[in-house]
Amino acid sequence: MGRPLKRRVALLVMLAALLAGGAVAAMAATSSGTHRRAGAHRGAHLGVAPDIVTAAGYLGVPPARLARELRAGSGHTLAQIAVASGRTEAGLIAAIVAARRARLAAGADRLESRVTSEVRRAHFGSDVGALRAYLGVTPARLRALRVPGTTLAKIADSLPGKSAAGLIAALVAAGEARLERALSAGTLTGAEAAKRRAALTSRVTRRVDRPLRAPRHTG
Repeated sequence: MGRPLKRRVALLVMLAALLAGGAVAAMAATSSGTHRRAGAHRGAHLGVAPDIVTAAGYLGVPPARLARELRAGSGHTLAQIAVASGRTEAGLIAAIVAARRARLAAGADRLESRVTSEVRRAHFGSDVGALRAYLGVTPARLRALRVPGTTLAKIADSLPGKSAAGLIAALVAAGEARLERALSAGTLTGAEAAKRRAALTSRVTRRVDRPLRAPRHTG
């Protein structure tokens, strides 16, 4: 049996397996866009790439099964599978292009709201100033003390007259001062400020107790 014929037989065997696995789904499916969108949701839950989900919808087979067959390394292309199943390469391309355009349009619809949220987000600055002020060290000394693996709590406890509890109190006070400034500036509502204030002590404590990582160098 020649190699082209063997590849053709292998392709038909794979197609038969795909169609057999999708027989039940095909009986319940319709040719509407609703069915294809539902297939996309199912495929997303299974971790299948969106283009494979679209191709499976066009071919009328389960997305997960199509993905498994492609990962098996048969060497067949989606175009070959489409033709063998009675579809066309052009039709498959059109389906995938349409699905990608729909995803881009959906992302564009959400873009303005995401940008608006970012523009309106209040920026509260850094705790570095309050950190240095409480510890009573220079920027260079603080950098030297920030050894990877240690914590801000240990640094505070190692300095005369300082403590982890005192550092937490200083950072919480600095955070509360920033919240008050944000309230006065109108960048936070009273409810938002109250929510942040309620979580402030626990957030600061976690930061003070978190092991420090090595600084990232750029350039």
